[in-house]
Amino acid sequence: MNQNIQPVRLDKAAPPTILGEIEGVFDRIRNRAYELFTRRGATNGSDLDDWLLAERELFSVPLSELKETDRDYTLEIAAPGFEPNEIQVAVEPGSVTIRGKAERRQDRKGQKTVYSEWSAKELFRHFDFTASIDTDAVKASIEAGLLRVSMPKKLVTEPDTATAATAAKAA
Repeated sequence: MNQNIQPVRLDKAAPPTILGEIEGVFDRIRNRAYELFTRRGATNGSDLDDWLLAERELFSVPLSELKETDRDYTLEIAAPGFEPNEIQVAVEPGSVTIRGKAERRQDRKGQKTVYSEWSAKELFRHFDFTASIDTDAVKASIEAGLLRVSMPKKLVTEPDTATAATAAKAA
């Protein structure tokens, strides 16, 4: 089943929906990490621990595997219980961001729920690449709870905007 992919290009306006959501994700993590920091006395030295704990509390960080060949990257992410329309894949020449949100409820008329483990769940993963990917040729599919994203690398003869941007920052 093909997945909706939102390519993000450096020369065009980025799709506001997923980028705005990603910014919101980082705000939520940042706020929670600050709460954890203040709760433990606002002492320095465990900032990364606070951030990682905030991520774990707010989001499922699914198991994943990233493979690279000379021609492409292939990313596989465990996404059990997610439907294709509940996952967004945003690609830039130098990175990919996966965001998913699913909510399951069991409502039955005439029954009172005494206990339920059905709930909302979110997943979030971000990967940076050393080589630029061809955002127009990225393909994603989800089957049996496994999200697979295939990302061909840009041909060496094309201008490499991600590498050029990195070189410009270093200069």
